[in-house]
Amino acid sequence: MSDDLKAKLAAVRAQRAALKAPEASEAEVLAEELAKEEQALADETALAALKAQYGARRLAVVETEFGSVVLLRSDSLKFKRFSEKIVEHFSHEEVEKLVRPCVKHPSLAKFDEWTDEQAGIWGRCAEAIQYLADTKAKTVAKK
Repeated sequence: MSDDLKAKLAAVRAQRAALKAPEASEAEVLAEELAKEEQALADETALAALKAQYGARRLAVVETEFGSVVLLRSDSLKFKRFSEKIVEHFSHEEVEKLVRPCVKHPSLAKFDEWTDEQAGIWGRCAEAIQYLADTKAKTVAKK
């Protein structure tokens, strides 16, 4: 009887092994690592240039699985219009109107690709802009 169980166990393990995705080739692994490193370099280069242009206090970085989104603090009037609607339920369109002008890296086309893949990035970016607005308010209050 134990031989039957061993045979069944081996058969089930073989079926499970067949279902697993085949391992990536060394070239595929290297290509993926290269793409990640190239994105990290692009992110770091853009962030350094944007810090020099706008100052670090006016920027926020939202990390995604695709790379970094660098946001510039929103215009006060645009943020006030947005924040007035926070009490109510705001639409995706309103979030997009707030976030899109603040995206400084990556390109808007690439940002759109990322948000098409993961729509939650919009909310995370809106939260980062909220943080920047709060920081500005605290700075003004201290002066």
